[in-house]
Amino acid sequence: MKQVLPAILCLAIFVSACSCAYAFDFRSELIGGQPALKGEFPEIIYISSGNARCSATVIGPRVIMTAAHCVRDGADISPVGVASFVFDQRVYKATCLQAPLYRDGIEDHDMALCKTDKEIAVRFASISKRGPKVSDEALLSGFGCINPGGGGGNDGILRYGVAKVTQLPAGTNNWFYTKASAALCFGDSGGPSFLKLSDPAREKHFVIGVNSRGNIRDVSMMTALFIEKSQDFFKRFADDEGVEICGINQNC
Repeated sequence: MKQVLPAILCLAIFVSACSCAYAFDFRSELIGGQPALKGEFPEIIYISSGNARCSATVIGPRVIMTAAHCVRDGADISPVGVASFVFDQRVYKATCLQAPLYRDGIEDHDMALCKTDKEIAVRFASISKRGPKVSDEALLSGFGCINPGGGGGNDGILRYGVAKVTQLPAGTNNWFYTKASAALCFGDSGGPSFLKLSDPAREKHFVIGVNSRGNIRDVSMMTALFIEKSQDFFKRFADDEGVEICGINQNC
């Protein structure tokens, strides 16, 4: 049974009128987080799709990952969307595909993969096949607001914070949950959550989740990437699109 929480909200920012009534500035940051140093997380990017603004992760030379609800234009329920982002002063465009389960109405499998129009020269994140345990710590990140309930920030700096895992995916529930002062906020949708390594000097960043929902205070919900449903989606996308995904069909 899914955990029942008050005010569970999607975390994308919509910059024009839409079905969501919370258009906070997308250039604010993670609740309870700290600013990332320049170049510390080069794989985390900011994307736009229609009128939505979200965080995302580069996981291969031509693959970015974000939340499925980020690549819909307002109320448009089309499974395919076009995203764009600026990196290294160049504009990239990408065609995005929502996970099949999300298209079938299982919204806790909230993830999408996008194939870019050209290769991205950046250090890539790797998809983890190993998930956390309850009470483990995860590293949350994104370009969302900084105040509980929304708002604040407005400085365009990526932030990250540590949160304790409180619940793992089971059965039809594809999210894992964290609870801490570090929490997701509007604009963090689609960003990565990392497996917190015991050795912080290691360069690889292993992604265990995609930012999806939260109560905009202390509880966050991430689509689990280490479960079989997600791993299958990565493999099918890599095969169908002929692309490399770090941790799936490529060691990065």
